[in-house]
Amino acid sequence: MRILWLDDDRSMRVCDFWTPLRVALEKIAEVETILRPLDMLEGAFCRACTLDGKKLPKVLDPAHVNEFDWIISAAPWAYLWEDWGKITAKKAVMWGDCHGPMVKMFIEEAGAIGTDLYLPLYRDGSRRFQAHLPQEKVEWLPYWVDPSYLHDYGERKTVKFLQTGVIQRRIYPWRTRIFDAVNGRPWYMQVERPTERMDGKYWPVGKDYGRLINTARISSACTSRFHYPVSKLFEIPACRCALLCDTIPEMADLGFVPGVNYLPLDEDVDILELLTHWLSRANAPELERLTDAGYRLMLDRHTTDIRARQLVKILDRH
Repeated sequence: MRILWLDDDRSMRVCDFWTPLRVALEKIAEVETILRPLDMLEGAFCRACTLDGKKLPKVLDPAHVNEFDWIISAAPWAYLWEDWGKITAKKAVMWGDCHGPMVKMFIEEAGAIGTDLYLPLYRDGSRRFQAHLPQEKVEWLPYWVDPSYLHDYGERKTVKFLQTGVIQRRIYPWRTRIFDAVNGRPWYMQVERPTERMDGKYWPVGKDYGRLINTARISSACTSRFHYPVSKLFEIPACRCALLCDTIPEMADLGFVPGVNYLPLDEDVDILELLTHWLSRANAPELERLTDAGYRLMLDRHTTDIRARQLVKILDRH
């Protein structure tokens, strides 16, 4: 199978999960890659996005592109203005967030260029926000982890409870509730993504990100107000750290079992009491078992190699 992979340059992302999937795909298929450098996230969503103040040039030669079995784009919005009318190769698009006007625009444009296969990372989110898509063309391809940098580094568990990411009440309600409950406790650590107002702040990338999670006994995730099975649900247990998270139905189909391989958050939970319980020395063996179960779930069902094989099977079916 010959695949043309279209993407943005994501080298500065905190945890670049698209590139490892492509690398895994290269082990079992013939893959050619085009990466478009972009100045900002907003530019990647905009049909008229620019690079160095100029409109981005077309980069696809239809004669060459049509030699491939599939074109897969993990950044389809950055290639919308190509000569798609002259391209007959099968086209697949992949995306995460399913909400918002920019994603709506991308979905409409993807349909206009004759997309053959839609591969959302969030199954229920896509059903909710893109219910109009022909379901015979939609295949769920959930998140994955790259064990080369998301794994057990064997670090000492020097951090009892870790939160990573911005504390934003409107988008991440559980993240905010946790912060409000435990902020100031000596066993709590928070690492927030830097902004232009936080000069000198350090945001770990790649292996540094994996090592940070690996130093924690428990780390939390939040499915957000949109109820997505976000990447943190996978990254935290992959680094042999216990996951604390709210529960959505999609998680069951991904193998998450409350109280077995992650710590569930219920609406009436006392967060401080819950964390104090699990961080006590008496409950250390049980927490270790739960942590190991989450770690095994990632290795058994959600690695890049596993997801690449699933992707090839999906492409074969279509």
